[in-house]
Amino acid sequence: MASRGLQVTNFKECTMKVRCLISAPTAGQAFDLRCIVREK
Repeated sequence: MASRGLQVTNFKECTMKVRCLISAPTAGQAFDLRCIVREK
């Protein structure tokens, strides 16, 4: 089962920087998930 979350790493008046945390049960699934997230 994959898990996910978001962290706000920087917040300014007009911008917000977030970090997406994701995991997967296998290395292959983690790689696929990383590609999907990067492309969206």
